[in-house]
Amino acid sequence: MKIIIGSDTYYPHINGASYLTQRLAYYLKKNGHDVLVIAPSPNLNRGFFEHNDVRAYGLLSLPIFIYKGFSPRATFPVARYKNFRLSPSMIEDRKLETIVQTFNPDVIHIMNHFFIGRSLFNIAQKHDIPIVGTSTFMPENFMHYSHLPDQLQQFAARWVWKDFRRIYEQLDAVSTLTHRAATLMDQIGFDKEVFIISSGIDFETFNPDNKGEYLKERYGIPDRPILLYLGRLDKEKHLDVLLKAFSKVDSQTPVHFVIAGTGQEKEQLKLLTHRLKISDQVTFTDFVPDEDVANLYAIADAFIIASTAELQSIVTLQALASGLPVIGADSVALPELVHDQENGYLFDPNDPKQIAQQITNLFSDDILRQSMSEKSLEIIKKHDINHVIEQYNQMYSNAITTHVPIEKPSRLERVTKTVSRFNPL
Repeated sequence: MKIIIGSDTYYPHINGASYLTQRLAYYLKKNGHDVLVIAPSPNLNRGFFEHNDVRAYGLLSLPIFIYKGFSPRATFPVARYKNFRLSPSMIEDRKLETIVQTFNPDVIHIMNHFFIGRSLFNIAQKHDIPIVGTSTFMPENFMHYSHLPDQLQQFAARWVWKDFRRIYEQLDAVSTLTHRAATLMDQIGFDKEVFIISSGIDFETFNPDNKGEYLKERYGIPDRPILLYLGRLDKEKHLDVLLKAFSKVDSQTPVHFVIAGTGQEKEQLKLLTHRLKISDQVTFTDFVPDEDVANLYAIADAFIIASTAELQSIVTLQALASGLPVIGADSVALPELVHDQENGYLFDPNDPKQIAQQITNLFSDDILRQSMSEKSLEIIKKHDINHVIEQYNQMYSNAITTHVPIEKPSRLERVTKTVSRFNPL
């Protein structure tokens, strides 16, 4: 099958949606499909490139900047956001249309409804190509960067959800990652069947048999039981809450906190460990190369995540596959992976004392950790990447079989629809 995957975030961006797209493209190709990814260019040079043996076309992209907030000490209140580049694909629609026609896909798969997804949607309509979409969308993941008042953020979120519905309800098939994600779509009135397809996990890569002792020497990690966080060090991950909680852990508890990754909040978090007087109990590894990630889980004894906007969480899937108990925020879709008091604990994201007690409980009882580890390995079984690819194959086949050409709207209908987009209600 010839498949085009379109996403506004892809390699080398560091975020869950980017990793999801990279892995989907890789495993589809591994299973015999001819795959082309359409994504923002990794730099200012547009054109074809390869990542993980998958061919991609990078549309012209630009760095984006975020407002950090005013501070008398700040030299400039705006900073470049290093984990994302924006591709205003509409300025390259003709080029993109030529690429699509040349590749001649059996189906197009969009991962979002913003710039590239919207352009591919319009091209699919024009050329009568079956098109499916996966929803990984949560306004909460980016609205806080706007620094808008709460009411304006809510207004903007409603508008973006409405725009999402306008496009995704016209697709031939739609999937999302979890039951909770599907429920969120239902709550905003999404009127279409939704397939639940996990991000998936490769058990050959992530499993309890990996060895990573060399990483302790590389990063200067002491020989103590390890509580691990791996991911972006950005505001929505609430790592400040975890550090405040860790400072309250019983001093007799044998545990060292390893924070792996990089992001906008890295330096502030390091300063916080000094203010809390726990800098000798916390190791920051900075960015961990892909080839070392599975081995990093192997030296950990438990995983922790405080994000309150996870539609699934790839790192939590990886932790479970590595046989780790997980302490996670009782929010959005994390409870589908973390079963409270079975393979870990769920906590109130606003209660550092509760988190501290859970860390103390887990690291004071080796038998409890082992029991929760075994439960994690049971829970993760249904997320096998091979099963995930089978589900996508079925969705593509159904979309191609049931595809009905979309009637082109009249000019009046197009104008009416355009005006209606600006009404968020």
